[in-house]
Amino acid sequence: MPTLELRMKYAWEWFEYHAGQRLTAFNFFLVLTGAVVVAYAQAVAHHSKTLGVGLGLFGGLVAFAFWAMDVRNEELVNCGREALDRLEEVLGMSIRRQDSDRAQLQKALRDWPQNRIYGWVAKDKRRRGRWLTHGRWLRIVIVATGALSLAAGGWACAGY
Repeated sequence: MPTLELRMKYAWEWFEYHAGQRLTAFNFFLVLTGAVVVAYAQAVAHHSKTLGVGLGLFGGLVAFAFWAMDVRNEELVNCGREALDRLEEVLGMSIRRQDSDRAQLQKALRDWPQNRIYGWVAKDKRRRGRWLTHGRWLRIVIVATGALSLAAGGWACAGY
């Protein structure tokens, strides 16, 4: 059986690698989306209906592909989280438990006027706190971009 130190190193590196992959993929999504937007603007400027429709559909396809990759990356990140949870129990630590309980949320929101957001979230930290996560907002941006791309394709199809 590997030593505790080796198990911890492996679990952490697994988590770190896949969390990094998730953010790298999102960065590529933003770059690709920027290129599609610039190309779409050129299609509009030149009244190119076919190109506009194609770019709208392509943008929707890209958004779906990156959404699917994000789902897979989150699965892999969660494998690392679960391994770290088990190791923290052995080590008598509670960093991951504090994270899932949102124990530090009030401190993170301390600069907001009268902590109104924290007051709303605190009523049900586990449920409402999910709105304050990387994963939630990455997917909102991806899905909204896909929907806007498809709408732009429809606008092009209608002749701008």
